[in-house]
Amino acid sequence: MIQKKVNDMRRGPLANCIVLHDFSTNSTDIKKWVDYSVSLIESLGLIPNRMGVVAPEITSKSTVTFKGGLKQLEKINLENLQGIEIYANPAFDEKDNRENICSIHLDLSPNKKMNTLILACDNQLFPFKKNLINKITAELGAFFGPNYGYAYQRLFKLGPTWYPFGTIQGLDWDKDRKEREDITKWNNEYRMSDGKYKIGDLRDIYPMNLLSKTHQNLKIDSLPFFEWIKADSKRGSLTALNDSLWAWWVDPDNIPSVRESLRPLGWMLAV
Repeated sequence: MIQKKVNDMRRGPLANCIVLHDFSTNSTDIKKWVDYSVSLIESLGLIPNRMGVVAPEITSKSTVTFKGGLKQLEKINLENLQGIEIYANPAFDEKDNRENICSIHLDLSPNKKMNTLILACDNQLFPFKKNLINKITAELGAFFGPNYGYAYQRLFKLGPTWYPFGTIQGLDWDKDRKEREDITKWNNEYRMSDGKYKIGDLRDIYPMNLLSKTHQNLKIDSLPFFEWIKADSKRGSLTALNDSLWAWWVDPDNIPSVRESLRPLGWMLAV
């Protein structure tokens, strides 16, 4: 067990992130998931010290102490839950969530379909290693049963926790115009009520892409998608996380060629 550091570290520049999309919380034990999230943060040598609960019964939009957040969670009807945020902020600036070392966000949309979960932690404590990413993704997936997801690295100054929502942060207006456009596309297609997203669609190609049974049934070049991946090592590798989720890892050097192979099929919505 790692000894707790009481969040006395300075955050590094890079966040490693796992994102789950498109799931229902009807059968999710939210309180058990919160306990898991706390254990995960503590396993990194941190303690959660801020929390936000979004529900009709909670009038304040501000985060509170972690203990205060747990009390709020006890008081609400979980069927009306709209979101939870758990932060491990540095002790020297505990109330400023912008400096968080590790955070977990559960965002539930009004129609309970386009839900999103994000784990974003400092690369110094949570390395971007295949075995670790697969393990945590599988554990989170067991709570929510997502239909899609991905893992990526992103500088904190570029808003790694805003990126999954299709929200732009820290990008130059002219130099980063293409990336800004792609981020906006995801917001329009996944989060908007008139968006095109459906189960089986992809946002883009990432180092780790979380696939479900619907993806397994897609076809490319007359081959089932998973067989197409296995036919060439440059297309990455598949690891079964459970009986309905697979981690598709693609070497960063090969992402452009995989992206171009899939682009004509219309599966990717934000490129």
